Amino acid sequence: AVPFLCVYLALRRSNTLPPASVPGRKSAALVLLVAAGLVFWVMRILQEADPIWRAASYGLAGAAVVMTLLTVYLTQGRRRAWHFAFPIVFFLVAVPWPTPVEGLVIQSLTRFNAGLVTEVLNAVGVPALLHGNVIEVSTGLVGIDEACSGIRSLQATLMIALLFGEYYRLAATRRGWLLVAGPALALFFNFVRTFVLVSVAAHAGLPTMQRWHDPTGVALLVGCFTCLWLVAGWMGRKTKHSTSNIQLPTSNSPEPTAQSSEPTLGNQRSTRRLAIALLIWAV
Repeated sequence: AVPFLCVYLALRRSNTLPPASVPGRKSAALVLLVAAGLVFWVMRILQEADPIWRAASYGLAGAAVVMTLLTVYLTQGRRRAWHFAFPIVFFLVAVPWPTPVEGLVIQSLTRFNAGLVTEVLNAVGVPALLHGNVIEVSTGLVGIDEACSGIRSLQATLMIALLFGEYYRLAATRRGWLLVAGPALALFFNFVRTFVLVSVAAHAGLPTMQRWHDPTGVALLVGCFTCLWLVAGWMGRKTKHSTSNIQLPTSNSPEPTAQSSEPTLGNQRSTRRLAIALLIWAV
């Protein structure tokens, strides 16, 4: 879904375009563009040799992002490149996390989730013992795998938090709080799901728990998505209310003048050739 969301966010940003300008350091940008194209080529060969190597995936995605930003800079100028930076860089959330980072997060969340569920089960009168990532109840053993660690919902909520922060055009501080709220909601709903599944296994047996597994997973994602949307909408309303209270300048105050220069016809022709060259290189 991320590439389509990038296009959608870029279309939203195109409604409020700053004035175009001629790039100031065109030679340096062209050198960086060629370098990014070479990196893209090398990483594509490495990915063909090892498709699951995530460093190659990051190299490909990073080179594509840099080439896109530089193309916008060379065609429209610095202001518009900065204006479209977020929808372009947002593409990186589609790349799987590096294996060492993901492994560390999975193991930490799995141990935390299993230990917390075990403590709460014993507190409410359901006997449970913790054996690493396995919870032992009276009817058998319940394993807490990587899906139950919360890593999937954590990655999804981080993406959704970034999306809603851009959709409601929140300030940087509010976007930061939204990035905190997303993982917190993911971990909370994941704890609730694990607690429900282990409780069902303790009272009705492991076969019954298997029937509850997928429905609780769907409820986890829907509930987490809805709550995060409500939080983002609440922040968006507060932002709109605060901006509406800002006093507008009077008619006597001078209006700022935008210093901009539209790209020349020659620059547009060179840009067209540049776009064709990039397309041929990518193919």
